[in-house]
Amino acid sequence: MIGFIFPFLLIGYAIYLLKKRREGMGFYWDDEGIVIDLNGNKVYWDEIDSIEYYKGKTGTSTVIYPHYTNHEKIRIRRKKWMPTTCHSNDWILIESPNEYHENLIKIWEEKSNKK
Repeated sequence: MIGFIFPFLLIGYAIYLLKKRREGMGFYWDDEGIVIDLNGNKVYWDEIDSIEYYKGKTGTSTVIYPHYTNHEKIRIRRKKWMPTTCHSNDWILIESPNEYHENLIKIWEEKSNKK
């Protein structure tokens, strides 16, 4: 029974992600900052301390670490109960994850050097 239901869940989730991308709610960056979730919440360029590649048991992701002084501001903006020390963009959710990560690192380095 599980073998019958599981593929439908995966297909449904893939359709959900495609719909979000078409609505412009995928993972991207602009002049202000990086979108960290499918709701359109951002971490601004001046709030970022580092961006790193992470490969774990559950998958691969690009992890954005804001400076510790900005955790509370981001928490308030996202309307969460507790602050988060890092924000992970899982590669399974991104269309071209290698390109996304490499280009994001380049843009962040350019933005951080302008300070």
